Amino acid sequence: PEHTGVYPWKVLPPPPPPKDEQAPVSAITSPAHGAVFSTTTVLILGTAWDAGSGVTKVEVGLRDLSTLDETWHLAEGTATFKRLFPGLQDWHSYRVRSRATDNSGNVETPTSVVDFKIDLPPGPVTNLAAAPAPLGTSATLTWDALAIPDLAGYRVYDAAGALIATVSTASHSLTGLTPGGTYTFRFSAVDLAGQEGPKSALTFSTPKDSACSAY
Repeated sequence: PEHTGVYPWKVLPPPPPPKDEQAPVSAITSPAHGAVFSTTTVLILGTAWDAGSGVTKVEVGLRDLSTLDETWHLAEGTATFKRLFPGLQDWHSYRVRSRATDNSGNVETPTSVVDFKIDLPPGPVTNLAAAPAPLGTSATLTWDALAIPDLAGYRVYDAAGALIATVSTASHSLTGLTPGGTYTFRFSAVDLAGQEGPKSALTFSTPKDSACSAY
């Protein structure tokens, strides 16, 4: 038969896209490495990206460096993520890491690491007491010592709020008082980072004789 020169063409489907074998990448952007917090709740922020199938989830690992226990927690968001950690312990150091997973199932090997520390201000000074001398011209003030590992000392303020003493023990001696006078002093604890706790007040009267009252 006569050749017409017309040939049938078969349209082939496009080749499949290359398999995504590249793991996503994430980074913690806040807090800064070495940060110190005066609260037991810390917010972790970060970013994640993937050049292939896209990020499907991000997890944040929390490790207490005093016990080395690490737990992983699902973060909120993907391209930008956050995770709130409440209930952290005072005077503990923590390490957080992030790891992302993409839609192809590739899981990042964590490389973004941030360490931080919890350092709460001291609590209030309690069990304040005054022991005026019988003549009413001096007194010894005492209170319960705070059992915290980073205690630097205590501050003593007069009724006007002026700092009159910084002491390392849970007592302070006063002189130059007037017999039969009424005095108010306030006390606070200070830690090694310079954080000051709340002030507690003590009011007492010096005796005109051997009698004394404190409240």
